[in-house]
Amino acid sequence: MAPNVGASNFTAVRAPAAQGLDVTAATITVTVGAASEQRTFYIHSGLACNHSKAIVKLYHKPGDEGRIIRLGEDDPEAFEMFARFLYSGKVHSRMEGDIDSDQAEVYDNEWPRLTLGWRLGDRLQSPSFKDAVVDAVCEKMQNDRRYPVSLYQDIYPHTSAGAPLRRLIVDIAVWKWHAHNFRATEFHGSWNDFFRDLAVRQFEIGKEGRKDPAPFSTPNCIYHEHGDDYPCYRTMF
Repeated sequence: MAPNVGASNFTAVRAPAAQGLDVTAATITVTVGAASEQRTFYIHSGLACNHSKAIVKLYHKPGDEGRIIRLGEDDPEAFEMFARFLYSGKVHSRMEGDIDSDQAEVYDNEWPRLTLGWRLGDRLQSPSFKDAVVDAVCEKMQNDRRYPVSLYQDIYPHTSAGAPLRRLIVDIAVWKWHAHNFRATEFHGSWNDFFRDLAVRQFEIGKEGRKDPAPFSTPNCIYHEHGDDYPCYRTMF
């Protein structure tokens, strides 16, 4: 017989029925990737539309064709993370063999996987998924005690000014870069915005400010996109 558990140990299990997922809703067929690596996914329309403004537009276009969404230029692995997030609220990004220690420096394949996930969320207009991916990056840094000092090379060319992911990457450099990181850096025109943002942020924080804990060291919403019209994903699951 299971031991008695005091009421103070209960977590939030109950929820309003009206807020539950409509499991009678039609499913959407989504084909992702180029022909040679294309994969097909089936997701509930109500759930997908609740998390993606782009899917809302594609699903509600005239005709039955809206039930089939084709994302030929997107990455199937990234979409699988998105689809799993819809049902779990988790970012399933860890894989066996992610760490490659045979290279000159330890390389972790989870970093670019998370980057692809955020970029997909941006194209799907899904603040909830993007915010969850940002939290996954922060969680990984705190758990692994490793920091993606070169991730700006993948992020800046594919994001717009003001993107929260850019702010996170700049803060990582402010708090975790050392002189050797700058000396080893290869400069490229597509990264000019990163170094400008980094210089501005360093002046904003100052030498004394960098002695404080990094903003990404504790869970918060400062790198999130949600606002008053769109709830934080943490409240949606």
